[in-house]
Amino acid sequence: MTSWLFPARNRFFNGKRWVKISLRTLHIWSVAVVVGAYIYGIPHDMWLWLHHLLIFSGFALVVLDGWTHGIYFLQLRCHIIFFKVLLLLAWHPWYPTPFWFLAGLLMVSSFIAHAPGDVRYYSPWHRKRIDEMRDIR
Repeated sequence: MTSWLFPARNRFFNGKRWVKISLRTLHIWSVAVVVGAYIYGIPHDMWLWLHHLLIFSGFALVVLDGWTHGIYFLQLRCHIIFFKVLLLLAWHPWYPTPFWFLAGLLMVSSFIAHAPGDVRYYSPWHRKRIDEMRDIR
């Protein structure tokens, strides 16, 4: 199990970069449309398919990054994603002002996406940046 989750080298396939770009583009686009539709009170059935696309594309990005190398699950960039999902599951339907809640989630997403590598690849478990297995030891 350990060698499958933490391979000696990052896994790769031809076109991986374009798959990630496409998934990220679909994810950002569907987030924008769903948040806008939610805030402006558009009937749910008109954008439900986009909500499903948002979930699928986000899940696919996490799976692809985890498949590339399991070290992803130890890094802050993954922890932030799981934190956002937990917030959405726990508070979203009951949050009194959804605009600020969703805006906060988008700001956290933007921060971690554009943060320097020392922040994104930081491991709270190891208290340092980890890029590969030798950084853990």
